[in-house]
Amino acid sequence: MRRTQVVLAFFLAGLLCGCQQQPPRSVFDTWQPPQTSTAGSKSEQLALSPGSFGVEYKKSVVPAPPKTRVKNQPKPEVGYIRVVIADQRLYAYVRPGEETPLKTFECSTAASGLAMPLEYNGNITHNHTGGFIIDSKDINHNAGKMPFSLHYWSGHYIHATEPRFEKLLGTPASQGCVRLRLADAKWLFDHTPEGCQLIIE
Repeated sequence: MRRTQVVLAFFLAGLLCGCQQQPPRSVFDTWQPPQTSTAGSKSEQLALSPGSFGVEYKKSVVPAPPKTRVKNQPKPEVGYIRVVIADQRLYAYVRPGEETPLKTFECSTAASGLAMPLEYNGNITHNHTGGFIIDSKDINHNAGKMPFSLHYWSGHYIHATEPRFEKLLGTPASQGCVRLRLADAKWLFDHTPEGCQLIIE
C-alpha cells in the first residue's frame, strides 16, 4: 500500500513539473510578416507562397506607375501668306505683323510680270496684287496638274508646279498662279486653313 502511494506521488510530481516546461521552439515561433525591399530602381515585394510548408518566398515586382502620355503637339497653322513678286519668294507666317516666317519658299509668279486689276479676266498672262483670302483647297486640282492648290482669286491659285518647271522657280514663269515645289506646296497645303490671309505685292 505504501509503495503504491509513493509511486503515485512521484507520478503526480512528474506531471506537475512537465506542465511548467516550455515546448520546443520551431521556425514558426520566429516568423515575421513579409517585408518590402527596394532593389535598384524597382520595388520588389516579398510574398508568402500559398500552400507551402515552412516559409518560402517569391518575388513579385511592383509595377511602375504609368508614363505620362505626351499629346501630339499641334502643327503650326499658317494664318498669313506674303508673296513678294520682286523676290519671287513666298513667306508663310502664323499671323500678320510677325517678323520671322515659319517657312520661306522659292516661287514663280506670272511670266509677263504684269499686274492687272482684279476685274481683268483676259488671256494676257498676269498677276493680281493686293489682299486676298484663301477660300478653298483642292489636293488634286485640274486632274492632278495643279496638286495642293490653294485658291485665292478667279482662276488664280498657289499650287505645286510640274517637275519640268521646277528649275524655273525663283523667276517669273507661271500663267498667273503662284507655283511652288511639290514638297513646299504640300507643306503649305497641310498647314494653311481656309480663311488664311494672303498678300501679293
